Amino acid sequence: MLNNQAPEERILDFLGYFKKKSTSTEDKILIPYTRQELANLTGLRIETVIRTLRKLSETNKVDIINHKVYY
Repeated sequence: MLNNQAPEERILDFLGYFKKKSTSTEDKILIPYTRQELANLTGLRIETVIRTLRKLSETNKVDIINHKVYY
């Protein structure tokens, strides 16, 4: 299923799945994965993950605070 999606959709789907499985009640949770791990888990290149996370941050879909990703 992930192979046919745009990078933004792949990352948002993965982050949504991770957030759903989390027991946290916070609005935004810390994603404990490095950018390299996100690339491996979504089948993307590290460069694509970095660019996509920056774009998602600019559109306020994720927060990047001290190089950590919050979703």
